[in-house]
Amino acid sequence: MSTEEYFVKLEDKHPGMFVLSGDYVGMDYKIELQCKQHGPVTKLASTFISGPGCGKCAYNQKMEKASQLLKLLEQASKEGLC
Repeated sequence: MSTEEYFVKLEDKHPGMFVLSGDYVGMDYKIELQCKQHGPVTKLASTFISGPGCGKCAYNQKMEKASQLLKLLEQASKEGLC
């Protein structure tokens, strides 16, 4: 797979999140990408394609979902629904 083909797959999985900053050698080799929010992230090239991408972004998304769930539960409790 070429660098261009890899970046197309990366954009399909994580649109607009990363800028390619390292050289793509193969899926089993580490590559450095620039997360647009958190800066440099180095992982196996395959992990960027199959995983959540930037660990900090993934953590922030999980925390936001948890916060929304807590707000819903608090509202349901106030209304006597649970």
